Amino acid sequence: MSPIGKWINEFGSIMTITSAENGVLSGTYGSHTGATGNYTVVGAYDTQPDGISQTLAFAISWRDNSAPYDPSFHWVSAFSGQLQSINGTPTITTTYLLQKNTTSSTNWESTIVATATFVPYTSEYPVVPEEKALQAGTTPCVGFKLTKGQLTDNGATPWFAMLPIGTPQQHLKVMVDTGTTHTWVTSDLCNTDACNLHNKFNPQASTSFTLIDKGSLTIDFGPWGQMDVELGSDYLWLDSANVELAQSMAFYLATNYQGQQFSELACDGGLSIPCLLPAGIDSGEILPLLKSEGIIQFAVASFYMDSSAESGSALLGAVDSTQYCGTLNVVQTIRYNPIPYLWVVNLNSLSCQNKTILSNINFALDTGSSRFKGDANYIQKLISAVTLNGQLPSTQPLGNPDFSQYPPINLNINGVNYELTPRHYFIPKDESVLELAFHVMDGLEGLLLVGSVFLETVYSVFYYETLVAGVQAIGLGKRSNH
Repeated sequence: MSPIGKWINEFGSIMTITSAENGVLSGTYGSHTGATGNYTVVGAYDTQPDGISQTLAFAISWRDNSAPYDPSFHWVSAFSGQLQSINGTPTITTTYLLQKNTTSSTNWESTIVATATFVPYTSEYPVVPEEKALQAGTTPCVGFKLTKGQLTDNGATPWFAMLPIGTPQQHLKVMVDTGTTHTWVTSDLCNTDACNLHNKFNPQASTSFTLIDKGSLTIDFGPWGQMDVELGSDYLWLDSANVELAQSMAFYLATNYQGQQFSELACDGGLSIPCLLPAGIDSGEILPLLKSEGIIQFAVASFYMDSSAESGSALLGAVDSTQYCGTLNVVQTIRYNPIPYLWVVNLNSLSCQNKTILSNINFALDTGSSRFKGDANYIQKLISAVTLNGQLPSTQPLGNPDFSQYPPINLNINGVNYELTPRHYFIPKDESVLELAFHVMDGLEGLLLVGSVFLETVYSVFYYETLVAGVQAIGLGKRSNH
C-alpha cells in the first residue's frame, strides 16, 4: 500500500497525496465540512513499515490557495494515524486536532479533538442505505411535528416545528432549514421591532445555557440582510420514539435584526441542515452531531408536508415509507460554487405543454424557502411559459381564482417527472390576491431554487452522507395524493 492517491473521508473531504518520498509526503486537501477551498497538505510517513500498517502524520493550514487572503482565518489541523487494510480496503485512520487562535487562558477551549477515516476516492454513483434499513421503527430517529403557519411575501417557508430549548424548556417556532448554515434563535437580547414580533429565548432563564465567549458576531443572510448574534450552547429537547432526549448543541442568539423580511417570518429561529458547513460557522450541524452521539445511525433528514392539513413531519435519521409511493428517486448532489452549502441536483428539464423551457440546470431544494427563486433568465422563462407569453395575468383573486387556462409545470429529475399544477405555483400575496411563486433573486445566477411550493408535493430525503463516504444525495418520493 502507498499513501499516494486520492482519498475521501466520512465528511466528504478529499485529500490528494501527490508525493511521498524519503519519508515526506505532500498534496492538497479539499474540505466539505469546514473551509470549502483548496489547501496544502504536508506530512511524514514511516519508510520501513512492519507489514501490519504504515504510520503517518500530516498537517493543514486552513488558508485557501485559490482565494484572496482572508485575515480572519487562523486555523490549523494536525492528523496522526496509520494506513492499513481493513476488510480488504486500504484505509487511513486518524485522530486529529483542530486549533484556532485564542488567548492563553482559553487554549484548550479552542482545540477540537476528533477522528477521521479516509478510503480511496471513487467517482461512482452514491450507494445509499437501503430504504428498509432507513424506516422509522427500524432505525433510531428524532422526529419533529411540522405546522404550516402564515405564508407571507418574504419568500421564507411557512413551515415550522415547536422546539423546546433549555432548562426549564422554552418553546420556539423553528424552521428545519436545508437552505442555511446558521442554527439560530431570536433572543431577549434583541429589542428591535422585527425581533419583538417573535417569541424569544431567554438564556438567563435556562440553567443549562452556556455562553461561548466570542463576543458579538455578524452573520449574513444574503438579500435579507445581516444579523448580529452571540454564540452559546444549550439543550435541545428531541423526540425519539416518544422519549425526550436532551442534546447539547451550539447555536446563535440573535441580538439584532430588523426589516420587513425578518418581521414576516413565521418562525423564531432556524435549525440548519446544510449540504456542508463552511469555515467560520460555529453554530451546530445537527445531523453529524446526532450521529456522532449515537442517537441516529444514518445522517439523513426527511420531510413530509401536507398543505391541505397544514401539518407534516421531519425525521432525522430515518424515512417514513407510508408517506410516499414506490421507491425513492435518489440523485447525487452537485456543487454550486457561489453557495456550496445548498442541496443542488441537476434538473434534466422543466417543461410546459410538452415544450422544454429549461434543461440541465442547477436546481436547489430548500426547506427554508417557499417560492421558486433564482436566475432572472430562468424566472422570466417560467413566467412566460405559464402565462402563455403574457396572455394570462400573473395574479388571481384569492377567493375565486380561475386556473383553467394555466398549464401544469413538469419537472424531470433523474428521469422521473413531477407535476406542479396552478394551485401549487400560485401563492397568496396578501389577503385578497394570489400571485405566481416565481421571483428573481440576485446572487443565484445559473441556479433555480425552490421551497415548499414544490416540496409540499413530494416526500424529500436529504442524505448527508451515503455508504460511499462523503457523497451527498437527495431522494424524492411521489406522494399518493398528488
